[in-house]
Amino acid sequence: MERRLGDYELLAPIGVGGMGRVWAARRRVLDGVSKTVALKIMHEGCASNERRRRMFIEEARLSSLLSHSNVVQVFDAGVIGERLVLVMEWVDGCSLDELLAGLRARGEPLEPIVAAYVIGELLTALEYAHGLSHEGRTAEIIHRDISPHNVLISVSGEVKLTDFGVARLAGEETSGVHIKGKLR
Repeated sequence: MERRLGDYELLAPIGVGGMGRVWAARRRVLDGVSKTVALKIMHEGCASNERRRRMFIEEARLSSLLSHSNVVQVFDAGVIGERLVLVMEWVDGCSLDELLAGLRARGEPLEPIVAAYVIGELLTALEYAHGLSHEGRTAEIIHRDISPHNVLISVSGEVKLTDFGVARLAGEETSGVHIKGKLR
């Protein structure tokens, strides 16, 4: 049974979070040519919650400002049918969390050289996001949820930071009351 959302064929669920589910999806772009993307679809219940809806839209807005080899690219965002969606770069690989779990299951450590490489690539992404200029001023995007779940590693060794769902611009107000992110 083929599952579709607008122009996208939903291939397989690849993750779920508090606001949405991420699918591997395919869109036909030219005659006989298709492109695989990661499609984040907001949960139906969240779409009616104005605060969560604003958070999803803010993730799309902030993520769309970022264009760096170590950050998952956002290609599009909007409404398909009645669902809010975020169309993102497909990373053929796994999360750092999945890599570490596989190593643990085999009783193997993450090699120090690999750990150093991953950390270096993440620092490059964070330096870029923190120093980003937008509309003539420094945007200083703060991720606020760096965790192994949000670090993707491609089969060719690219390291990419994803999920700017709780990110904010450095100058924006926060309540100071709520703890953001997965690891508390």
